Amino acid sequence: MKKMMMAAMVALTTLCGCNSEPEYLTFKGLSLGLKPEAFVDSLLAKGYEIDTTMEADGCIFLINRGETKSSMTIEVDEKGIANLQENFERETNDSTEQLYWDNRKVYEDLYPGTFYMKKNSDLHKHCVFQTKMGDVNVVLENPFRPTFYMLLEAKREE
Repeated sequence: MKKMMMAAMVALTTLCGCNSEPEYLTFKGLSLGLKPEAFVDSLLAKGYEIDTTMEADGCIFLINRGETKSSMTIEVDEKGIANLQENFERETNDSTEQLYWDNRKVYEDLYPGTFYMKKNSDLHKHCVFQTKMGDVNVVLENPFRPTFYMLLEAKREE
């Protein structure tokens, strides 16, 4: 009886573990599977603003004037959000590199065991998290002139 109970617990745990995997990439706790309008509304509530100086078909532009000082481009199509890129502005090399490591840690925790380093040097760090839902690129280019960005590329059925 104990063996049957143990087997049932293992089966239940395995089933729950498989079903808990996210269906879509996640950005700051938001699923890229949300409708673009709901996704943008959630970002507006988190301190982002619509950038009215930028315009392009199929893209939504946001800026964050808060602590992270970033600009974001969200590419949308008839299926929803296709790609998202956030570029960060920093004054110093140290704060840019810290931002890189902080964001990398967030995605390491979210998608454990799925990343690889395309480049890792003092001048360029590029970490890619490859998942079933798409790729997350966390990139620090030339810390002497701080350039840090994240790119989320969703995979979708054609």
